Amino acid sequence: MWCSVVPRGSVRVALVFATIGLTGCGAAPQTAGTPATGPTASPESVASLGARPLKLPALQPNSPCPISAGQDFANPPGHKLPGYGFGPGPVFLTGQTEWHSGEYAMILVSPYYNGPVVVRGRQLDGTNGMAFHAQQGTGNISDGAVAPGQWRSWDGMISGPAGCYGLQADGAGFSETIVFNINSGPPPPA
Repeated sequence: MWCSVVPRGSVRVALVFATIGLTGCGAAPQTAGTPATGPTASPESVASLGARPLKLPALQPNSPCPISAGQDFANPPGHKLPGYGFGPGPVFLTGQTEWHSGEYAMILVSPYYNGPVVVRGRQLDGTNGMAFHAQQGTGNISDGAVAPGQWRSWDGMISGPAGCYGLQADGAGFSETIVFNINSGPPPPA
């Protein structure tokens, strides 16, 4: 096994991909080290993945945020990239273990999945949109297929008022949800 799941009891970030019954397709969670679902016989394009319905749950204000589980990667990406992520994979949210608006964040895609990916999101307990603002803008994050064996990443900032947020990652053969909380107030000192 390439990746072991390590519960993070004090971790407030939960990414939408899996073990809490929020996955869009109901598939079993995938970790960063297990072979992920690859492109299907008729590969989907970034455009078709972005056209899938956004299936993030709505939560009542002040209700508990079902934060996604975190895991440490047995074979981390290296090159100063984090060796942990939140979500079932093959797509993970990382960069922090709890979030405040204005903090750095990163989306990682396991090297065991080389198909196209689209990541979208919104606030689950309010009306705000995508809380991850990547360098290429504030809309969807997308990438076409790549050569196998490479970690892919996008970095940017978490931005938005305090609340519970979800990201939906869609790829060929999977749809997963990562749920995380943006805490109120400034980030703690580094």
